[in-house]
Amino acid sequence: MRRTELRRPWKGFTLVELVMVIALSGVVMVMISTVMTRPLQGFFDISRRAELTDLAAIGLSRIARDIRDAVPNSLCLGDTCGEGAGVSLRLMSISTAGRYQANTFDAGAERFDPPRCPATGSCMIPVLGGTAKVPTGAHWLIIYNTGGDMPGSSVWNSQSVSPAVMSDRVFELSGTSLIGTAPGFHFKYASPQHRFYLAREVVRYRCEGSRLLRESASDLAFNSSLSSQVVLGSLRECRFVYEPGDNSRLGLATLQVTLEQKGERVTLVRQVQVSNAP
Repeated sequence: MRRTELRRPWKGFTLVELVMVIALSGVVMVMISTVMTRPLQGFFDISRRAELTDLAAIGLSRIARDIRDAVPNSLCLGDTCGEGAGVSLRLMSISTAGRYQANTFDAGAERFDPPRCPATGSCMIPVLGGTAKVPTGAHWLIIYNTGGDMPGSSVWNSQSVSPAVMSDRVFELSGTSLIGTAPGFHFKYASPQHRFYLAREVVRYRCEGSRLLRESASDLAFNSSLSSQVVLGSLRECRFVYEPGDNSRLGLATLQVTLEQKGERVTLVRQVQVSNAP
């Protein structure tokens, strides 16, 4: 007898089965994406907020450092340096500081405290010991800046005024003396602690559009800019408030910046105590 050969069935998918698999896979993917979208979006949002917070904290720390290194009573707000709130902040940065001695024009002659400069020739003011650092170049010399409104009582209204708390930008620290050319100039007040400050630049923080800028200049009106740097980008808003101190408390500077990026917004506020003992 001949053995009958049985046909083996064909293996594979029908079109209906393939369509059903695709449809079910789509439903599963939609469910997975719906479940995972929110956690992933939340992760990205948190990362973006953390990045903005770090940037804002770094920017505010830089401003705070400059405030602490400023000449006493030189911090002011606005282009006119009036008290109140604004979007610009100005200060005079200390190059070095130390203690001075009463000066004299000739050996054995009268000694002047506050120091005076002769009508002609160089002005020399002795200093006590060394200072933390000896800067090079011409500087403003500041003695007992009280920050008053009267002409010559503040670094901001001392230019071309005599007597005043600040000289023109002519003094250098050489050895154990402050030397400059300021004919007939004399300081308005004597410092009870005989402190002096040398400053070479004025620093301004200014909000401009979406940027916070740090600018420095070698004149009070910022006509000769030394540098301009972007401290913060993605800036939406900034606000500076300064409350000068008195005999019972220190001055207080409040710094606030708001950064925004891709729909995420972060606001940071920092307060800096300002010791204005001149």
